[in-house]
Amino acid sequence: MVFKKEAADKTQMSKEFTKAALAYTSYNKFADELARKLLSIVEQKDPSLLKNRENSPTYPYPSKEHPLEKVGASLSIFRSYVTEEPYHNNLLVAETQCNKLAAIHRQAQAKAQEFLTELIGFKNKEFRRYTEEINNLERLRDDMDKIKNELMQCHTTVDVEKNADLYRNAVTDFEAQAAKVFSLMDELPTIKKRHWAEINKYFEFLEKFCHDMAFEGNPMK
Repeated sequence: MVFKKEAADKTQMSKEFTKAALAYTSYNKFADELARKLLSIVEQKDPSLLKNRENSPTYPYPSKEHPLEKVGASLSIFRSYVTEEPYHNNLLVAETQCNKLAAIHRQAQAKAQEFLTELIGFKNKEFRRYTEEINNLERLRDDMDKIKNELMQCHTTVDVEKNADLYRNAVTDFEAQAAKVFSLMDELPTIKKRHWAEINKYFEFLEKFCHDMAFEGNPMK
């Protein structure tokens, strides 16, 4: 039983259904926020800028727009005025390292989202489908309650029989849709496992990224 009749004009969902629906909705908010924060580690931007990714800054950085590339360009200009060694060569080394680090970071920016495909897509895939089915359920519940109220106001046997048949059909449709929504909510534990597997891979990717940045940034390597 996924609903209970509390009043003549309103049907309430069961506590079990309501609890599962709240868990699903809460996880969508959590997953969206987590994805933004994880991506911001590599993108190195304020997570609030990534709320609407369609309007977020371009990733990876455009050519010559990476902060380290700009530093490298500044060092190159400065180096043109420094001819004395070892300063000239040291500036060249620093410039080269800046460009290498920028290249590593740009590559990581381009690949970061590949490791969180399902986590990022949850909002626009599973949760969107869930929302559509919940809306259908709400519509069927409204129809069912309307027929129920009409049935309670019938005064003739003919009207009672007619509306009773309509109500039985409405209840059947409502129960079938509620079961469909329940089946979607039951998939949440499996979805979470897939997301955590992705996150684990993402941290392996971050480990390599940090190692590469540290190695290339070490002038004594």
